[in-house]
Amino acid sequence: MFSHVFSQAGGLPYGFDDDEATRQLLRSRPPRAALDWAGAALGGTVTSARPLRGGGASAVHLLTLRRSGGAVERVVLRRYVRPEVNLEEPDIAQWEARALRFVAGLDLGVGRVTGVVDWASASIGPACLDVGHCRGNLFQYGLEVADHFTAIWERRSGAGYHPWADVVTIISSLDGLRDEPEHSRFLVEDALASAVAGLDGTPRDLGGAAMDNHKEQLLELYEATGDQDTFAQAKRLYEQALTGAGAADRGVLQGYGYLLYCHGQYSLREAVARYERAIELDPGADQPRYQWIMAKAALREPEQAIALYQRRLAGSPGDVREHRFLANAYLAAREWGEAGRVVDAGLALAPDDRMLLEVRGQVRAATRDPEGALADWRRAVEVDPENIGPVYSSAFLLERLGRLQEAVAAWRFIVDWCQSRDAALTAEWPKRELARLLA
Repeated sequence: MFSHVFSQAGGLPYGFDDDEATRQLLRSRPPRAALDWAGAALGGTVTSARPLRGGGASAVHLLTLRRSGGAVERVVLRRYVRPEVNLEEPDIAQWEARALRFVAGLDLGVGRVTGVVDWASASIGPACLDVGHCRGNLFQYGLEVADHFTAIWERRSGAGYHPWADVVTIISSLDGLRDEPEHSRFLVEDALASAVAGLDGTPRDLGGAAMDNHKEQLLELYEATGDQDTFAQAKRLYEQALTGAGAADRGVLQGYGYLLYCHGQYSLREAVARYERAIELDPGADQPRYQWIMAKAALREPEQAIALYQRRLAGSPGDVREHRFLANAYLAAREWGEAGRVVDAGLALAPDDRMLLEVRGQVRAATRDPEGALADWRRAVEVDPENIGPVYSSAFLLERLGRLQEAVAAWRFIVDWCQSRDAALTAEWPKRELARLLA
């Protein structure tokens, strides 16, 4: 086994420690036929494909797929592209497919099916040995990553892992280990020593250095899976690194930034799902619809909101509420002209609609008509004095224009408004903005 899995250790190339042509075979973009097949099988179109680490016998890519309904999701495509592997195991892909079909819909942690096996060599033996096989493939990254993987399996399966499986796995693979680089042998020997020590219940001590070395792998795992435990572990390791020399290390800073970016993307998708459920439960509520529009725009998917509310407005052209939704969808997409057109049509139906006036102010501010924007926002507050969102917009625009005294006056108005309504907590941020401008 180890002759197949350690070629990435210490920064070595992807896949087997083999010639450049083979490495390119594993890492190169899947052919159009494969991408079209994946899209057809899942009812969508593949928009990107990125090679993932691992997969000595196969090419593994993370695909971004846009379904016919507009939803975007990520899937993993495994292709068996090595001719010698296919000659040795001609039914390898069929066996993996059968194994996956077998466990479809099952509680993967129950009975003899582990739920984390290497599907190309799937086993129905003792669960710990299946997990041990997977851990063996992770030892190249160190015990921290293998243990993190095992913790996820234990949590989801309800089962426990015993280090005897590590001992069996490593001893059964010693022949292949002899030909591995020294760094790879050291990692496996370290894993074996830890496993033997753990046979009598002695706790493992990986040390901070070992954990720090694996934050990049945890980042990649989180990017691919969205597992929250993986995020927490990676975040802890990056924050540890930033307390030392990593604070001035571009790679550490970039990696931590990307970890937070991925977390934001996953959080936004979760927010979208919650908004959609809220809308389903109460179709008459407006706020979750506006929040859904903004979340979709933050995910760079504003076209879905636009298409939805175009259809709704076409079905109810006299409904001002539908004009509001579509105008906000265009505004979130920064399509100023279309937003303005929808606002004008809505204001023709309801000339003093507060929300449409506020949107028109945003459009005018974006299209270099600050006086028109300020006038719209003033009128919006006159129409509905209990909603001072337009005053916040005015304060920011006035500061950008360099009209600081007017911006100060706007923030003072907001603070006074909050205090007159016993909204002390709401007043905290406006107070800070006011102090900033007066400093």
